[in-house]
Amino acid sequence: MTSSISSNPTIKRLENERYALFQQIRQYQMLLLGCIGGGAFLIYIYQQGGLSSYPFWVVIFLGGIAIAGVIFCIYNWIMMTQTFIRKIKKQAIKTVFQIEELDWSYEPKNYLEQPYFENSRLFSSKPTNYSGNHLVLGSFDSIPFGMSILDCSRGGGKSQEQIFKGLFIQLNAPNQLKGTTVILPDIAQRILGKSFGKKLQNMNSHRKMKMVYFEEEENFEKKFVVYSSEEASARKILSKEMIQKLLEFNQLYPGKFRVSIQPNAINIAISNMKIFKLSAGQSLTDNNNWKSTRIDLKRLKEILQFFANSFS
Repeated sequence: MTSSISSNPTIKRLENERYALFQQIRQYQMLLLGCIGGGAFLIYIYQQGGLSSYPFWVVIFLGGIAIAGVIFCIYNWIMMTQTFIRKIKKQAIKTVFQIEELDWSYEPKNYLEQPYFENSRLFSSKPTNYSGNHLVLGSFDSIPFGMSILDCSRGGGKSQEQIFKGLFIQLNAPNQLKGTTVILPDIAQRILGKSFGKKLQNMNSHRKMKMVYFEEEENFEKKFVVYSSEEASARKILSKEMIQKLLEFNQLYPGKFRVSIQPNAINIAISNMKIFKLSAGQSLTDNNNWKSTRIDLKRLKEILQFFANSFS
């Protein structure tokens, strides 16, 4: 896939645009260093008394020029980086989707709306601070889905609580299941041991759901804890195949993979995961710079395909 990306005519055109933009960014970076250096030199000269013969307003004026130069350079640096993201990177990722024959849309500055996150019941707390990026919408095997990077927290300052930061996926998969079943990383048993950890999990329900214990699946129980509003539904969902696949996903993302399965919806949250890591300083025609995107797409398609096929 990487060779077809780097040789694609659209990617080559975008690389020319990226290179020209990056050269402008470099110019502003060099000018920024010059302004900072000039300001530092001005401070040094002032401390040494070298400007004592000049009126104070002259010193203020020269310092103002240095500060204005720093602000000007940083502003243009930021604006050009945003231009790269909104235009060049957006078109590049959409071109990759086309190469992979994926009918997906991509908006680097947008994200899934908050109700999708809250209705998943994957997390105990509701965020008061909610933002994100890298919105992808489309379908996989005729199952509509949406995904984006989210940054969700509660409170502010020193008391701020990070609820979730990573990739959130929702598939609108039709199914006849009842209630909500959530599969979460098992922290209690991992830290406190099997016996005491299990007791603690039973005592502390998740969103008023009861724990469902899978005695015969010891490896699964070491990695995950299951809560459900319908135990029969949870046991139907967690077949041998589903359990094995969840263990495989846990190997890819140890302790970061969460799933909730509801009527007509499957929600997946992968903590601390980033996608489509391209910067203005990376050549679009260098195969090495597409490696992480290739891995991201491969894993995302594997996740989408498994859950889409499981509940279609």
